[in-house]
Amino acid sequence: MLKFRVELAGSIAQTVVDRDELRAALERAPGVAEIYPSGGDFLLVRLALPAAAGARVRATLLAGPAIDVKDVSARFDDGAARLRIGVRSGPENRGFVEALTAAVEREQA
Repeated sequence: MLKFRVELAGSIAQTVVDRDELRAALERAPGVAEIYPSGGDFLLVRLALPAAAGARVRATLLAGPAIDVKDVSARFDDGAARLRIGVRSGPENRGFVEALTAAVEREQA
């Protein structure tokens, strides 16, 4: 790892930029109730949906645009849907937010 220190530092810096951009886009997305602080390559998001909808949103994302997220709703006892979302590149994150918005709107209809 020491051999690729410069490349690793660049990769980490880009992940931070991508995570911050994803967070900003999710803050504007309808149906996103809360985004938890993160220092890693993922974000934990609480949706304005019941916990049972988390699995359906995940299935919709997986079946349509083939985006996998982790439904972690069962780890919390407040009955809200929560997803663990991996940080991707800027264009992939924008596509994800569009797909998530459509999936959440479908659940809210």
